[in-house]
Amino acid sequence: MIRGRTWSTSGWFSAAALACTLGVSPVLAASSPDEPGALTIEAAAREAVAWHPSVEEAEADLAARAEEIDVARAGYRPSVEAGIGSGYDSFGPSRWRPRANLSVTQMVHDFGKVRSAVSAARAGTRAGEARLLIAVDALVRDTAYAVIELQRTAALRAIALEQRESVRSISRLVQLRFERGAATKADLLQADARVHSAQATIEQIEAQRERWQT
Repeated sequence: MIRGRTWSTSGWFSAAALACTLGVSPVLAASSPDEPGALTIEAAAREAVAWHPSVEEAEADLAARAEEIDVARAGYRPSVEAGIGSGYDSFGPSRWRPRANLSVTQMVHDFGKVRSAVSAARAGTRAGEARLLIAVDALVRDTAYAVIELQRTAALRAIALEQRESVRSISRLVQLRFERGAATKADLLQADARVHSAQATIEQIEAQRERWQT
């Protein structure tokens, strides 16, 4: 039975396998060139599991199914019933008086009904545990994808920034050559177009990164 927060071993294996398949270290997958000590896949997954509604829902369902086992086991225990009834009394001015009633019953043999109910409740609990593990595994997988994509876009952004500086340097050289009459207007326009293209690539990468950060 799983009580409280439970971590799925298969989920961590899935995240690690995913990171290795994509060529990213699980420990370094969340780091970026300009963000030292950033969140790791394991830490990000733990944080996501700690608050995600799907895990909360699966845990509540598991807790409810665990209570069903206790309810089913109650069939093995004695049953106590108490109440107050009215009875006839020949003594005193009032013939009818309240009387306390107390009865205790104990099940001796019910042809396996209670045992079947307990077994069914335990089966439901195992199903709840499976659903919880599936929810955790799915969340870990999605979190690993997001962390890896953040790492990928961070690396692409660093490369794109370097390329933009390179084309800007070339554009400045073309501008100087154009001013001296050694380059044509077409050369200058082409250099400017490359700078704008490099800037557009950076903006596209940053948009992708913001999408994975949400």
